[in-house]
Amino acid sequence: MAERLIELRSDAFVADYFTAEEQPLVARASSPVDGLRLLAPVSSGKESALKALREGIRLDTRCVIVMPVDAARREGEDSE
Repeated sequence: MAERLIELRSDAFVADYFTAEEQPLVARASSPVDGLRLLAPVSSGKESALKALREGIRLDTRCVIVMPVDAARREGEDSE
């Protein structure tokens, strides 16, 4: 089985590409590795949403919010 690598991303990447709602999700990851594992699907979701809008990354990636379902549920519970 081939080893899969996760590309390292800096805090500046998170600040530049992720919304204020998404950034704490990454920061709260249980470990730095889990934070990196979270960046890939959230980034991919953002790109997919922008492509579905037929805009691609011409738009600021922070104009869409991508949250895993469990995280979105927790956010909703926190505001109640």
